Amino acid sequence: GDESVTIDWLVRLISQVRSLRSEMNIPPGLKVPLMIKNANSMESEAVCIHEALITRLARLSELTLTDDNVPKGAIQDVLDSATLIMPLHDLVDLNQEKVRLEKEIEKLDIEIGKSNKKLSDKAFLSKAPEAIIEEQRVRREEAEQSREKVSEALTRLT
Repeated sequence: GDESVTIDWLVRLISQVRSLRSEMNIPPGLKVPLMIKNANSMESEAVCIHEALITRLARLSELTLTDDNVPKGAIQDVLDSATLIMPLHDLVDLNQEKVRLEKEIEKLDIEIGKSNKKLSDKAFLSKAPEAIIEEQRVRREEAEQSREKVSEALTRLT
């Protein structure tokens, strides 16, 4: 029933906040504020009832429901109908973070490029054992997935 829907949402909320934290390189000990915008009635109620739990598990300094505009320098993420907002400008040097993410993307692009070159090289494909070719494919796929995540993190900063 409704209870399991609520629990499912809470679990996803907490894991999403945690993955945002790690994407933004926020140290585990640092508590961050979280605003939840456009929460529906179930979500609002869940936040009110389980505020202490969410705050503890997601390591928050504060948790607020809001309908206001997003403050500048906040990273955002979407969870169902709600928008998760972390105002991090005080906690993270956003420019430094941007540079770090851009470097990460460059590095991944080089890696993807290398894999693409190998995988389009007929000599490599004809000589290399299947396992080695497969490994290149997997590596390329992983690099592409990482790149997508890093790009998303970068988009959230701007």
